[in-house]
This record gives sequence, C-alpha cells and structure tokens, in this order.
Amino acid sequence: MHLRKAIQARDLFRFPVFSTRVPIRLERVVSREEFPSVDELTGEALPALNVVAPELLLKLLLETDGIAFATLPMIERLLASGTVALVTLREPALALEQGFIHLADYPPGALALRYMQRVRELDAGVAERSRELEEKYGLAAA
Repeated sequence: MHLRKAIQARDLFRFPVFSTRVPIRLERVVSREEFPSVDELTGEALPALNVVAPELLLKLLLETDGIAFATLPMIERLLASGTVALVTLREPALALEQGFIHLADYPPGALALRYMQRVRELDAGVAERSRELEEKYGLAAA
C-alpha cells in the first residue's frame, strides 16, 4: 500500500471526484466555489459525478483515475491488495451521522424498533472496524 502525502481538500477538485452530494455544513472543509457545481435549490455542492450506490463508487474507483470519498471498511480489501491508495486530508474529519425520523404523535412500532436496534448494532460494528483500520494505516487521531 502506498500512502500519499496529505493534501488540502481544495486540491482534490483538480481531479474527477466521485461522491454523494456534499451538505452545506461541510463548507468549513471545502467552499462551494471549489466544487464543479452547486445545486441551486439546496445549496449542496455537487461532485464531478454524483454517486449514491457504494458498489458503483467502487467500480468507478477501480476503472478510472478519479478520487472517491469512502469509509475504510468499504475499501478495506482494495487497500490490503494495494489496488487503491489513501489520500489523506489535513482537514477536520468528516463525521457521518444517521438517525431515524418518525411523526411525533405516531411512535415506531415493535418491528420498526427492532430494525432500528439492528441498524445501530451494525453501525457500531462498522465504527469499531473503522477505528481499527485507522490505527492500522496510521490515521488514528493523536
């Protein structure tokens, strides 16, 4: 595996970037002016190619010279095989949060609560694996 020297986020946009939309709150990391385009309705920054399916993102990553934002567990096998390289950013970490929404006067039923619990368990496992991989590749916070 080859770990490239860290770069600034703005440098990434000199290359085709595959990603999902970037929420407005991430402007502390990259200004909208640095993205190829911005959605006029939402103000979200749009990457060169808006990809929502992880499988497609990995396929594009393997078959092009583009750059993709991905979690370490998502690309773990590709990193281990030396197929892809990490490009680190000297920027604040991007924390991904998720949640469940329901109507205030209509709480989730038993099945929905079990599903939500299972998603939280899986998410905790992925978070733990991410921490392990951050340590393995020398990316753990100091």
